[in-house]
Amino acid sequence: MTESISGRGTIFDFLRTEEVGSRLLSFSNRQTLFRPTDPANDLYLIESGEIRLFDASIAGRRRLLEILGPSELCGLSALGMLTSHGKLAESIGNSQVRAVPADRLRTALASRGELAVQFVQILALQLHNIWTEGSTFIFEDCRIRLIRKLMWFANSPAATPSAGGVELHITHAQLAQAIGAARETVSICLMNLRKENIVETRRNRVIYDPDRLSQLYPEGQNAQELAIAG
Repeated sequence: MTESISGRGTIFDFLRTEEVGSRLLSFSNRQTLFRPTDPANDLYLIESGEIRLFDASIAGRRRLLEILGPSELCGLSALGMLTSHGKLAESIGNSQVRAVPADRLRTALASRGELAVQFVQILALQLHNIWTEGSTFIFEDCRIRLIRKLMWFANSPAATPSAGGVELHITHAQLAQAIGAARETVSICLMNLRKENIVETRRNRVIYDPDRLSQLYPEGQNAQELAIAG
C-alpha cells in the first residue's frame, strides 16, 4: 500500500533510531508478533515482508482486518496507553519488524513538533480510511463488499503483478473474514464473478484486474484511493 503524506520518510527514519529505543526483530512464517492479551508496550514498523492483522475472539475465531507491508504500522494500541493490543498480528512468510517502545517515542516527540505533526497526519489519515470503510460496510451486499475489498487488497503485499492484473494470495475463508460474511457466501460470489470472466480463482489465489473491478463498484475510484495504510 502507499502513503501520500509529504515528508513521510522523516518520521519513519526517526522511528528507526536508537533515541527511541528501536530494535529490529525477525519473524518466520506464521509467527506471531503479538496476541490480543499481550501488553501493548511497543509500536511496530514493518521493514520487510507481510503482516496480517486479525480480530481474534476467545473462542478462537478470527476476522482479517488488514494486510500490512513495508513502512506500515501496527500495534497502535501502545500509543493509546492501552493495557493490551486487543488484536492478533501474524507474519506471512519471513518478515522484519522494528519495535519501538511507545513511552520513549512519546517522550522524544514532545520536543519535536514537526515530527509529531507528521505522525498525527499519518494516524489521522488511517483513522479516516477506517471510518470511511466502516460507514459503507452495512449498506453494501456481499458482492459489493467483496469487490471493494479485492480492490483494496490489490495494493497490499499479498498481491503480486500478473498477466491478468494482480494475483492475490488469500483463501476464501480469509476473504470472508475481511468482509464479515460466511465463507460459503464468498465462494458463491467468486464463482459468479468467475462466470462473468471478472476474476480467475486458483488454490488460495484470486487473479483479477483492479481497474476492471472498479467499473463494477459505484465509487470504485474512491475505493482505490482509500487503499492506503491500515
